[in-house]
Amino acid sequence: MAINNEQTNLYTRTMNEAKKSMEACELDIERELKKTREKLVGLQESKDMFWRIYQSAATILGKKTELKNKAQPPNPEVIESKLLENNANN
Repeated sequence: MAINNEQTNLYTRTMNEAKKSMEACELDIERELKKTREKLVGLQESKDMFWRIYQSAATILGKKTELKNKAQPPNPEVIESKLLENNANN
């Protein structure tokens, strides 16, 4: 079934509007991902700081720590470099 010029124009406009909306969604997704990555880096830095405080207090008290190495956060520089790699890949 062939479509007339009016229908062609309608579907062309529909395609263009849908494309613009998808592009806007992509931008929103990227913005939100960036915020989330930044938040995760901040949380990891906080966790690292609290880990150091916990370890220092335990050392001062001469107590063994209850938390094992799995609780110790990875180096924040490593996390940030991984986030930068992810940003480059996306």
